[in-house]
Amino acid sequence: MLFKLVIWLILVVCVVERNPAEANEYYTCDSLSEKCVLFHACIHAKHKGYFKICAINSICCRVPKKPKADTRSSRACLSYASNTTFCPRHLFISHSQESYRNELQYMAHIGLTNPRAWICGGTLIHSKFVLTAAHCVILERAVGTEEPGFLVRLGGHNSTDGAIYEVAEKIPHPDYKEEDGTKNDIALLKLTKTVVFNDQVKPACLPTTSGQEHAKMTVSGWGLYSSYEPNKPAPQLRKADVTQFKYAECNEENEVLQEMKICAGGENDASDSCQGDSGGPLAIWHPEWGSCLGQVFGIVSEGSFCDTKSPRTIYTRVFYYLQWIEDIVWKTREETLSAAEWK
Repeated sequence: MLFKLVIWLILVVCVVERNPAEANEYYTCDSLSEKCVLFHACIHAKHKGYFKICAINSICCRVPKKPKADTRSSRACLSYASNTTFCPRHLFISHSQESYRNELQYMAHIGLTNPRAWICGGTLIHSKFVLTAAHCVILERAVGTEEPGFLVRLGGHNSTDGAIYEVAEKIPHPDYKEEDGTKNDIALLKLTKTVVFNDQVKPACLPTTSGQEHAKMTVSGWGLYSSYEPNKPAPQLRKADVTQFKYAECNEENEVLQEMKICAGGENDASDSCQGDSGGPLAIWHPEWGSCLGQVFGIVSEGSFCDTKSPRTIYTRVFYYLQWIEDIVWKTREETLSAAEWK
């Protein structure tokens, strides 16, 4: 640990120290792909060996590429919505504050095989893939012990019902590192069997925008009722409507991270996610298909104690990981067109 700290200190000094009188030697960042930010604010700083210094203590930091409007995931969403039995051609937006049975058909409950325990939430996005947080699938374990297997429960309302699927492969984002906290906190779980969609189980669509235009969204899960009752998870699936805030409200000032994360929470009460809700969706009803299909914009990553006044939670912004998700889930056009497995 000391060795790593020394290396970092040397790196910071060598990279960002520059005499202000030499300002004419500073680089001009590429306006389309880079931003000039403080060195410690660049999420790519640890993984690069060369930096363009653009100002005192600042470097040119690559910003995420915004996906195109016509994507493989948006075509898959259209395929999901094409079934008129499940998606009648009218809008019906639920304003209920309590989750009723089969309301949030995209909701997944993620658990361990041994010992059997349900630890996180997730979102069904494909007949064989569930979206969740990387910290839910990268777990510490004692030396010499086997890595636990994972399960996914779909179509459940109570914490004990629903169909259980085994996980064939867990796929955390390659740039996720536990020591980096919420950076790149996103993962996919590939199921061993194909999910058949029905009235209880439907996928959520992925976003076509960053989601900044949606002031209100809904978070859901089987997490704790209260931080003061750590052994009492919700017996039924619960949901809370939360407000999206500027990223500084989550005590973060990193502009580049703001492009990749969402800050949201309750305004005047404690409505928010809680322990056990990690990995779950921050979602809305699809603007075109209403309560037929959800659209997931965020993944529960990290938050404050859920009983605090005006709590805040950091969500991974799904929009900026579309390319990574699509390259795994929808590799070909044929897979996109056959994405909907309906019963």
